[in-house]
Amino acid sequence: MTGAQIKTFADALVQDTMPDTFFIGAVNTAKDALEGERAWEHLKKLSSSTSASSGTDTSSKTLPTDLVEPLRLSVGTQDEELSLVSQGDSRILRSANGFYYIDWANGLFYLTGATGGGTIYLLYKRSTDDIASGTSPAWPTALANTVGRYLAYDVAKAWFYADQGEKELSWSPEMAAEANRLRQQLVAWDERLKAKSANNTPVPQMDL
Repeated sequence: MTGAQIKTFADALVQDTMPDTFFIGAVNTAKDALEGERAWEHLKKLSSSTSASSGTDTSSKTLPTDLVEPLRLSVGTQDEELSLVSQGDSRILRSANGFYYIDWANGLFYLTGATGGGTIYLLYKRSTDDIASGTSPAWPTALANTVGRYLAYDVAKAWFYADQGEKELSWSPEMAAEANRLRQQLVAWDERLKAKSANNTPVPQMDL
């Protein structure tokens, strides 16, 4: 569903015509809230555009511009996952191996201590573009209608709170239940993906 189609559905729910400016703000607030709930599988992205020199590399590395949350970072062929620490702890841990920290203000990150060097693999949760009238949420096509309807219910809820005086007569338990049902469909889909990927992940073999 495009933004225009979501608005048509939301207008039908509230039996009114919402201003475009209100709708765009509300639907993108709803989108951001939904995507912020969990590390959705379809929002995970792997960056391998930076590298580290062997030994101690104190140079800054540029964060992906669409990064919302780092999930895992490793360097080269090493299986060890580096641990994220606060930038405030970096002075203490600067010479310690196995850590990295992020300078959020400047979109940079740094490794601490020494590594074997190589490509930096940064798995992260990405942001998505705002929904516009002619664009759709950044979800798989098969879920487009479910996502669109869920967002429409969330927008309708926001409209009732902003526009109606008798709030208890506006956002009904039935509408809340339908919105929750749609959200649970999305969560169940994501849980199935997580379970499938976990079952298919090879277990490292231990040397005897």
